[in-house]
Amino acid sequence: MSKISNRAFLEVEYKDEIGTGLGPTLEFYYLVAQEIKNFKSPSSQQNVWRQMPDNTLFPSPISVLKLSPEELQKIYEVYRLSGMMIAKSISDDRLIDLPLSPLFWDLALGKKMNIFDIERLDPSLYKVFAELQLLANKKKKFDKAVF
Repeated sequence: MSKISNRAFLEVEYKDEIGTGLGPTLEFYYLVAQEIKNFKSPSSQQNVWRQMPDNTLFPSPISVLKLSPEELQKIYEVYRLSGMMIAKSISDDRLIDLPLSPLFWDLALGKKMNIFDIERLDPSLYKVFAELQLLANKKKKFDKAVF
């Protein structure tokens, strides 16, 4: 017998409500995904996800120096729960409303980020870096010409 035929599917039943199966289970996935997307840092009330230009989610920058260890633990738990929900939805063949950025997937799978990935993350920041690179190239060309 293969592991696939032995796997356990998540099935949700709400207390004091009639019905089990696909409906309540999909509602559960939806509600948990909404809570994950809207989770805010306890002290700063900053959303832990940033909305990308393509309406996908990428982790927001968070200053770990300004947060207590307990607050960092809560944020870590949200990201961990996100991963577990995604893994379970994949194994149960369920769609969930948690559109993670392709850039985030690349990083999660071990791909190194480069300067061109910044354009996908923040086009205005990329524009600044591109202009700085052009200035650096011009200075380098100027330095070679003068000496």
